[in-house]
Amino acid sequence: MNSSGDVLNDAAVYIEGNLVKALGSNEEVTASYSDTADKIIDARGKYIFPGFINTHVHSYQNLLKGMGTDLCFADWFMQVASPAGAMLDSRAFGVAAKACSIESIQSGVTTIMDMTPT
Repeated sequence: MNSSGDVLNDAAVYIEGNLVKALGSNEEVTASYSDTADKIIDARGKYIFPGFINTHVHSYQNLLKGMGTDLCFADWFMQVASPAGAMLDSRAFGVAAKACSIESIQSGVTTIMDMTPT
């Protein structure tokens, strides 16, 4: 998309380091930057978009998947999440944070705000 929100078809993006340096038609960007590009990715038929941001994550709950799936939220929280969270140690929190981070990246989430109690 451009700044007006138009979807750009047959477009290209030039990235230098971790910054988008150019966005435009495939022909224009390729002509201007193909000599300096380290890598060219053919993304025809694909979508390119910035990473998602998740501003509310409880990473320790990654370890609780599948537990209490038959409970309503209030009961699940009181019977599963709250007691489990109180029993986890720093190693378990670290494992949960790593698992949550991997899962987030696989889903296109590049930034999280963890609400895990300490």
